[in-house]
Amino acid sequence: GMDAESTLRNVELPAQPAASRFEVGQILDGKYEILTLLGRGGMGSVYRAKHLLLNIEVALKTLDSELIGDATSSRRFQTEAKAAFSLKHPNLVKVHDYGVLDDGHPFLVMDLVKGKTLQALIKERGQLSVSEVCSIFPQICFGLAHAHEQQVVHRDIKPANIMIVDDVPINQEGSVKILDFGIAKIVNADRGEMQTLTQTGEIFGSPSYMSPEQCTGEAIDARSDVYSLGCVVFEALTGTPPFSGPNALRTMMMHVNESAPSLKEAALGKEFPEALEQIVSKMLAKRTSDRYAEMGLIAHDLFVASGRSENNLKEFKPEVPAGVRKKKASFKNYPITLSYSQLALTLGGTVLISALCTLELDRYRGNSNSLSVKQSAQNKVVSADSAPRVDVSHVEDVAAFKRKSEEAKEAFGRVSQIKAVPSQFHNRETILFPEIAMGNLRFSDGGVLKDRPAQGEIDLPCGGAGLNIVIDECPQMLGNGSVMAKIDPLFLRSLSYGGPDIENSEIAQNAELLRMNDKFFDEMISTAATWPKLERLFIWSQKLTTRNLDEMDKMQALVRLDINNCSAPPNAWTRRVILNRISILFVRGADSIVLLESAAKSKSIQKLGVDCEITPADMKKWQSCKQLKEIFFGQQMKSDEVIRTVSKFEQLRVLQVQKSNISEPMFEEVSKTWKTPLPPSASDRETITWVRK
Repeated sequence: GMDAESTLRNVELPAQPAASRFEVGQILDGKYEILTLLGRGGMGSVYRAKHLLLNIEVALKTLDSELIGDATSSRRFQTEAKAAFSLKHPNLVKVHDYGVLDDGHPFLVMDLVKGKTLQALIKERGQLSVSEVCSIFPQICFGLAHAHEQQVVHRDIKPANIMIVDDVPINQEGSVKILDFGIAKIVNADRGEMQTLTQTGEIFGSPSYMSPEQCTGEAIDARSDVYSLGCVVFEALTGTPPFSGPNALRTMMMHVNESAPSLKEAALGKEFPEALEQIVSKMLAKRTSDRYAEMGLIAHDLFVASGRSENNLKEFKPEVPAGVRKKKASFKNYPITLSYSQLALTLGGTVLISALCTLELDRYRGNSNSLSVKQSAQNKVVSADSAPRVDVSHVEDVAAFKRKSEEAKEAFGRVSQIKAVPSQFHNRETILFPEIAMGNLRFSDGGVLKDRPAQGEIDLPCGGAGLNIVIDECPQMLGNGSVMAKIDPLFLRSLSYGGPDIENSEIAQNAELLRMNDKFFDEMISTAATWPKLERLFIWSQKLTTRNLDEMDKMQALVRLDINNCSAPPNAWTRRVILNRISILFVRGADSIVLLESAAKSKSIQKLGVDCEITPADMKKWQSCKQLKEIFFGQQMKSDEVIRTVSKFEQLRVLQVQKSNISEPMFEEVSKTWKTPLPPSASDRETITWVRK
């Protein structure tokens, strides 16, 4: 049998006895036969049902009848349905159908998951071992990372919402599932409605696992899930959540005002690896900026903390917790969910921000087949990567450029707003660009990164996209900076701009066209500074002004900054707000040395990519950056002494270099203090990755 704990539940509320709204044998929506009531949550009831057409059992959730008159609850339930249906991942419960019954009841149909919740396992066992925790929680991180990619925040992570699935080995894909997106927040859809829902002052979540910002009713993002998951990891290891007051209000105030105890303190003196103490402490930081910015980093750090060999993760055999059914399994073909392929992405950050983030390390590895910026023979940046571009005919004189600009201005003027509207297809949206391209639009569709000319009607998944403008290939944008203000400020998550190629661009050879380029760039950056969801900014071959950097300082949501071959006035990067906001910085070219020096004072940068000639003194300035965890060196960094200097940074967890840029003696020297290099993937044979011992 399957109890209510083994199905989806909502906010932790006292049980409210009430008769089942639907009777056994009743047929809903013409195809779902009610078999039994499984349980009730904060606002919904869950039934075991049979899909009559497919002859399979499913879980069917409806809004409780006594709440049907509550418009807020009804809308919230529909929000849950949209959130859950948009998520497809082995570590998330799959939703098959949703809608509204003839009597007005919203419903949601999902897999009937059989197993034991983490809550039940902790209650039965008291505490889980470090090995067990490091087997279970990376899968949870991967599932949440996928949800965050889709701009969905769970908001109710707790042991009761994590299932250890029956009859699936704990090492196998899908053996751990996250339940109940019943109060999930869709960050990117129904923006007005979501704002209305959250402005009512209602607070969602389970008090023992709520983030400080949830407890105070403030705006939340994916880092709220990081905190809640930290509470769950804490409880799994110690047997008790980090905060437990005499009542819900007191518990919430403890989350806001009190420091969490160490694992050792909560477990009455039991020793834990120091790395694990640090992981949990970082997850439970009061300030969101002090927490992990990405779920994949947590998965990686948990694996490292487990102390297992990393020579080949296919040898990794997670411990099966006692009380969970065992099944024979082969570890020779370890599933992708916990394979090196997945963790390698985690090291690069790709799992975490989304495919649009383009966090793959290829951008700085110097591999001409994978670099995201083309290089001329002199290694000068020419344009964006080799994805299809807008076909712009060659123009030979300034007058031709100006004619193209005027033609574009007329077309741009016919569009009042560039805004995403609901598509005829579920969980997709349509955006109407002008008839003349504004560059290229990049978005993830079914796990595939697509690149389309930003013109006409484009259908894409909900969740925003990235705009990529290479001015040499989009000269029609010259003199048309005002069109950028027509873009819905909530739509774009990423902005890339490639300025004129110094040696090969006609624009770069003409002073008037250069001024037009700089004016467009100024207008574009000023507009982008008003976009509240812009997370990633990539700029190459562009002269930056102090005003440009002032505008960048206004980008509140920026996570990653890439600056490639961009000059700036002396001291322009000094004491920049943006350098204490981003968590990822990649720099390239000789002009980046000044930026690198200023960024060394950052309190937020966790990942650093460097692809330029530098000295040990340049990098030694980063030694005091305690939050820095990963450094990636590109093709232009060829100094053994720099590698030796960086390898001694105690705070560093991951170091990556180009194989051709390190001598054999240095390779042997670093390998003495760092773990044996992980095996390179098939597509990246020239890169060496070390993980701290």
